[in-house]
Amino acid sequence: MTKASLLMTAALATLAGLTPAFGAATYTVIGSVPQLCTMADPQLLNGSAPINVTSLTGNSIRITQLTDPATMATRAASFDIGFTAECNYAHRLVVESQNNGLWRSALTGEGQGFADAVPYTAVVRWGDTTTTFRADAEVRQISTITVPVNRPTQGVIELQFQILAGASNLQSFSPLLAGTYSDIIRVTVEPQ
Repeated sequence: MTKASLLMTAALATLAGLTPAFGAATYTVIGSVPQLCTMADPQLLNGSAPINVTSLTGNSIRITQLTDPATMATRAASFDIGFTAECNYAHRLVVESQNNGLWRSALTGEGQGFADAVPYTAVVRWGDTTTTFRADAEVRQISTITVPVNRPTQGVIELQFQILAGASNLQSFSPLLAGTYSDIIRVTVEPQ
């Protein structure tokens, strides 16, 4: 076929209402994002200077001196720690104390009139939610608060800990028995 006859054939096909056929397809692209929460290691926050706290080493906070040497009662201590975090869905924040206060490891026997546990409080802030956690040291047990957070949130989970002067599981300003006092605190973000 010559060039002229090809042009004539295409012109006749166009006049007859025929158009050349083209292939077409529609594709849908789908991706999904799982529900995720991330949380960094704790850091001492600069908002207020720690009182009676030596340092944060890894995941341990060391109180400089838990007792007043003159009275043997609890010395005040306070510190703010924060965890950079983000959750891309509605979730809940859980703060748990393993011991419900700072409790003494049993290195010495009990003594009448001596305390063996120290209560504390922690103001918890996450997003626009604020609540107070109280470890009252009345009974050695797990103590938990759960805070629903009904939207995705990112920022710093802040805990402002406070141990009051004279705080104990007996009456205020009871002397403390010798030993190491400790608690394990867990901060968790999880599905509602």
